[in-house]
Amino acid sequence: MLFALMASALLVVNHAYAVDTIVINAKVITVDAAHPAAQAFAIDNGRFSAVGTNAEILKLKTASTKVIDLKGMTVTPGFNDAHLHPQAIFDENSQYYRVWLGGDKVKTMDELVAALKRKAAITPAGKIINGYGYNDVLLGRHPNRHDLDKVSPSQYQSLTAPATSPS
Repeated sequence: MLFALMASALLVVNHAYAVDTIVINAKVITVDAAHPAAQAFAIDNGRFSAVGTNAEILKLKTASTKVIDLKGMTVTPGFNDAHLHPQAIFDENSQYYRVWLGGDKVKTMDELVAALKRKAAITPAGKIINGYGYNDVLLGRHPNRHDLDKVSPSQYQSLTAPATSPS
């Protein structure tokens, strides 16, 4: 809603100062019934300073203005998800990678052990081997100490499964 107010108040471009950044060739959703869409906007000191057509906004450009061409991508008002589970995403060859053990990758206990063994081979001594998302229903049971000993009898291992495995 704040974006809508800003958009309606800023559609008329009449600035005598330079802006930091200009974004052009965008599909800007303004959430303003009077002006529901725009092509471009300007940002000055971290705040929207103008919203309008490419031609209108480009009039604000100076030699120091950064211009970003979105090539038709859509810009929406900010969304705030009140319930996040952020995770770092690492390449499978990284020591920090958490092994995905979901049913799309692991259908048997032998496949689970093999996936964790691949991780153990690249995990330095003293670092934990992490796996997550295994489906105990699909596997027929939860992994136990004997399964994990096949992965590595000397490295720490941590596995998590969904609170309720899908059937």
